Amino acid sequence: MTVFRIQFLFLFLVSVSFGSAKAENLQREKDRQAILGMSGCYMVDYNYHEVEALLEGYQLDHREYHASVNSDFQRFVRMYPLLDSSVTPENYQLNVKEKIWVRTDEENVIHLQHIIFLTNKKGELDFVMKHHSQRWRYEADRTYTYSGGMLWEVENLEDTAGRWTREVKALDDSPRYSCTGAWEHSQEFPRWECSNYSPIPGREYRDMGRRDYQGLDRTHRITVYPYSWLDAQENVKVREQNGERIDLARELGRNWHHPLPEGDCSVVDSFVEERSGFWSLTQEVWDEFLQEGRSMYESTGRGIARWMPINGGPLIVHPDRKLVQYRTGLEQEYLDASERDERLFAGLKMRIRKHLLSYDRQD
Repeated sequence: MTVFRIQFLFLFLVSVSFGSAKAENLQREKDRQAILGMSGCYMVDYNYHEVEALLEGYQLDHREYHASVNSDFQRFVRMYPLLDSSVTPENYQLNVKEKIWVRTDEENVIHLQHIIFLTNKKGELDFVMKHHSQRWRYEADRTYTYSGGMLWEVENLEDTAGRWTREVKALDDSPRYSCTGAWEHSQEFPRWECSNYSPIPGREYRDMGRRDYQGLDRTHRITVYPYSWLDAQENVKVREQNGERIDLARELGRNWHHPLPEGDCSVVDSFVEERSGFWSLTQEVWDEFLQEGRSMYESTGRGIARWMPINGGPLIVHPDRKLVQYRTGLEQEYLDASERDERLFAGLKMRIRKHLLSYDRQD
């Protein structure tokens, strides 16, 4: 082969490689913009309902789940007449708002934190709490996967080229479910779809009183519009029995985020800014567990949710318009610290780790 041919082949291979890398970077940036497009200020419409019995003899639960069923909101609404005697639990208008804040924005990692809150007619803050978060990781090499029986195991991921792993996290940044899929941009609006297995949702166990099933086969179809986004779900409720999974019923659900002016969410800005450093500590602990390859069982029947001693309960307004947290956690120690230094961070991380492991049935 002549020197000219060798040089030509080398330049051709370089140009192909460069073109492929450029296309990949363009695709990844389109994906990133779709994910970041979910951040913002929203009114949220939650709705879930069963549509089909899958087990002979099963009777459909005809109740619909929506925000007013949430037990935290119900307790708040019952005490609201103490704040405003003209408002009764029957005529209180429950408009759930969410600020979705960008916790992390890196080339291959985007972490979106949901903050759920209520305001009165004047726009004053009545109720606020850290909600779930969703962390998106590009071409992730491992994640926590739910195996059933309240066991999360570390899964080494394969075939993740060009794909994003969406990790939905609970209030203490523990795993709720995760799934790996590719964003599609061939239609008018970007869309991401994926299926996975998870424990029974809190909305069912806590708010609807369901004890007859243990898992949920989830399918999420996320569509991001210019000013809103939709998480449409088609799920199967699963009974775990004698090592088998028995399909019980199919449900349809939606989490539709309708846009609000950014100013409507400014009332929770200080809540986020004051606590974001502590939330980073809890995420660091879970990342350490993941890198250690540590499986985690979650104990049940402890009488208190695992996240409560870490984050504390929601902040609820008092008659004097002061926000009060009726149960505090380690987060409050972070807020009260006169100096936020490495010594404080190390001590809090050690206590967070110890608390999380106390719920692990393996220890």
